[in-house]
Amino acid sequence: EDQYYEKYLGLDDRSVFEKLLKNKKEGLVQKKHDLLMKKIESGKSLFLPGVPEFLSRVSQKYYCAVVSGALRSEIEVILKEHKKQIHLIIGAEDGSRGKPDPEGYIKAIKLLNRDFVPASEILLAEECLVVEDSPWGIEAAKKAGARCLALTTSYPKERLQGADHISPNLNTISLNEIETIFQ
Repeated sequence: EDQYYEKYLGLDDRSVFEKLLKNKKEGLVQKKHDLLMKKIESGKSLFLPGVPEFLSRVSQKYYCAVVSGALRSEIEVILKEHKKQIHLIIGAEDGSRGKPDPEGYIKAIKLLNRDFVPASEILLAEECLVVEDSPWGIEAAKKAGARCLALTTSYPKERLQGADHISPNLNTISLNEIETIFQ
């Protein structure tokens, strides 16, 4: 009751609930962040199987970007040992719409072209390979015009049928196999 009189009494019902939900959402985001940081501090790897090795292979030949619904600060902590292999990070705060909207992938391609690709070249969406593990990520990649490699680390193969190629993890993917996805 005290809180209601202090913060909400002058507001209409919709505004009260919007404010309450905003506060609840911010609290949940912070709690998720704190749990993730605790996991990282414990030394537990948060990478899907084969990610570090995959990054080592592909970053020598291709531009690499991370597009995630996680907060940028969380992504940067997770990738700290691999940041030389990543050209660009798009986090939750870098866009207004999450997957399955293609906004993050479209923005990544635009920024790679602006900041990394030589002016005499243009990186086209159809030349990009997105690695995803969810149906929503696959949908976002395809809407952006990119090719998609799906990993069965979070969902079974049957749920990932929109991808151009499906693999159990990144340990089994070679550069040659990646290039066949584009043929």
